[in-house]
Amino acid sequence: MAGRYERGMTGTGWMVTIFLILFFSLIGVRLAPLYLEAYKVKAVLDSMATNDQIAGMKLRDIRQLLSKRFDVENIRKVSPDDVLVDQEDGFIIIEADYELRAPLMGNLDGVAKFYYAVEFEQN
Repeated sequence: MAGRYERGMTGTGWMVTIFLILFFSLIGVRLAPLYLEAYKVKAVLDSMATNDQIAGMKLRDIRQLLSKRFDVENIRKVSPDDVLVDQEDGFIIIEADYELRAPLMGNLDGVAKFYYAVEFEQN
């Protein structure tokens, strides 16, 4: 009987492993929409930076265009008020600095902080 050993995990080991897999899956499912929304915000800002017509617009018009693009992209958790549109030394700067929260479980929230900025020359 010296050559016989038991192999495999115990029932407790399996339960802990399954719990950890479910726990991290829950976190991923809850935080994924925040990152998808951040990706859409980045895409909107990038598209505005590559648009040649924006360089000749006033800041007020750029803010209105940003608001319309947020509506088209269905961006709900970030408002156009969270995005700074400024003019400095002949450049237009569009800067998004915001944080988003997602409920994880009970009174625990997941918080993600995002920052993205684009700069282009004004005509």
